[in-house]
Amino acid sequence: MSALDGTAQAHAQYVAANGSGGSEEIPGQPCYTGADYAARLASAGVATVDVSGARSRSESVLSYVMSGSGDPASWDMVNDLLNNLYGRLLLLDPHTQQLGIGFSALPDGPRRAMVVDTALTAGSAGAGSGVWVVWPRDGATGLPVQMRASNLKPLPDGVTEGFPVSLHAGDEVQISRFVMADAATGTPVQATLVTAANDRNLLMGRGEAALVPEAPLAPGTTYRVELDGLVASQPMHLTWSFATAP
Repeated sequence: MSALDGTAQAHAQYVAANGSGGSEEIPGQPCYTGADYAARLASAGVATVDVSGARSRSESVLSYVMSGSGDPASWDMVNDLLNNLYGRLLLLDPHTQQLGIGFSALPDGPRRAMVVDTALTAGSAGAGSGVWVVWPRDGATGLPVQMRASNLKPLPDGVTEGFPVSLHAGDEVQISRFVMADAATGTPVQATLVTAANDRNLLMGRGEAALVPEAPLAPGTTYRVELDGLVASQPMHLTWSFATAP
């Protein structure tokens, strides 16, 4: 087990035991191992490094109560992260080289927790340069019409975010055009471009950009995405499509 698997598992046990949903822990509570993620990394002997434009550490917590249909599959929980813009940042960050996953279930109750920990450590700081990825991938089908709800919203309160599309690069990006439209009719989707410059939650990095629809997408519809910009001063032109579930 890696050190990050250990920190993620320990916090998952705390979350399940106490019904919490964040990265903070309260001394004296069951399964306490550290006040916050930074403290838990330090206790595990993990030293993170600071690199301009990259996250030195990140933690995502998924806390839920099991329904009568039983536990979701592990891939369903990963999809929950990918279907939320800020959860997606952890899994698709090209700089991420160290990742840990923890899961905990109370033996006498329905409470469950999954925790994903990442850290940028010495030796991995330069990774990701010249690398990029988009989500959803070209040709993806069966996607949700809206972003999975969480306590962090990229758009103002009262707006229901549609399913976001995003670029994740290992170098700084500059976007000149980022649009989405119904592939069949050409009708544009009203959406907001979210980058590090205007992210209200201050979580987007300089290598990330997202187009967030300002309302749920239509079910059973194929959408076309076009993106123009620069990645580390190199021109980029991308066109791809995806389809929502019926």
